[in-house]
Amino acid sequence: CVLASIVVVALKGMFMQVKDLPGAWRLSPFDGMVWLVTFLSVVLLDIDYGLGIGVALSLLCVIIMGQRPKVCRLGHVPSTNIYLDITRYQAALEIPGISIIQVAGGLHFANKEHVRHKIYRLIGNLSPILGESSPKSQVL
Repeated sequence: CVLASIVVVALKGMFMQVKDLPGAWRLSPFDGMVWLVTFLSVVLLDIDYGLGIGVALSLLCVIIMGQRPKVCRLGHVPSTNIYLDITRYQAALEIPGISIIQVAGGLHFANKEHVRHKIYRLIGNLSPILGESSPKSQVL
């Protein structure tokens, strides 16, 4: 009975963190998934196996996120020197005739196509700038 109460008190903090899962999931689905899988594997399997699974899944998520960096269009916040993502912040206004693109993450050979397609979707076709020949596309 005493041993069970010690275990319950020791795990109380971990079980209280369950209410933080929806917030973590909204901020980053990868982080929420790592937390949930690690939590369940610690509770259902064992501490050693659970932590190992959590570390492995976390490394896998880092590799996946490195392959798909976030690409966003920035806008100027009036009366400041701040530029923010126009889809997340209503105060950020686009500058007419200028597109500012931010690649939040590493840009390398493995993710260049992903980044290129994101830029195409954000501001249109950039074939002449990227060295591709396309008679229909023209950038002013």
